[in-house]
Amino acid sequence: MTHTELGDLYQSVNQLDEASKHYETVVNVRPFFMDIRTKLAESLIDVGDLGQAKIEFEIMPESRPPFAGARLWLGVVLHRIGDLEGAIRWWTQCTVDDLQDMRPRAYLALAGVTFPYGHCGEDGDTPEGIEERSED
Repeated sequence: MTHTELGDLYQSVNQLDEASKHYETVVNVRPFFMDIRTKLAESLIDVGDLGQAKIEFEIMPESRPPFAGARLWLGVVLHRIGDLEGAIRWWTQCTVDDLQDMRPRAYLALAGVTFPYGHCGEDGDTPEGIEERSED
């Protein structure tokens, strides 16, 4: 049985510390296996180690820029540690990168930010197209 399989097994029975250890073993040997790094980072979130999860998710967009899943999760981690501005920045980038993906828009809506439909990303528009929702 591989460390990844062991990590998955431990994850499935809610032995999160053990799962993290096995995923970390794989990442140490194969640092560019982003699917395993994602599992490691998600297991770190589950055990409450948001700081290390943040580090793992920050590595992914640098290594594989179109890796939208990592950007979404990085936004979630930043939001949980109180960096709303950072979370919004990553979720906005996800929206600009893929106008069809509604997940970042959902996160942004929860953060009180909306995109005008079809505005952001067209004709080279940048994230400045976002507007903060008014509570009035």
